[in-house]
Amino acid sequence: MERTAFTQLEELPNIGPAIAAKLRRIDVRVPSDLIGRDPYALFDELGARTGERHDPCLLDVFISATHLRAMTHS
Repeated sequence: MERTAFTQLEELPNIGPAIAAKLRRIDVRVPSDLIGRDPYALFDELGARTGERHDPCLLDVFISATHLRAMTHS
């Protein structure tokens, strides 16, 4: 599948159902919602919405997902 053809969050590398559900909690519904987003802000927003401290590995996933979308959008 061509990278620019991603239409579901679960199609992105390292994003399965659990991480996709976390992204949806912060109003990221489709891969294009990640374009121009700050992964650190997304991570902080998730913590604020859930009232939980999340594993820093999740931040790594947010960084790679936003970077991939930035690369395939330009």
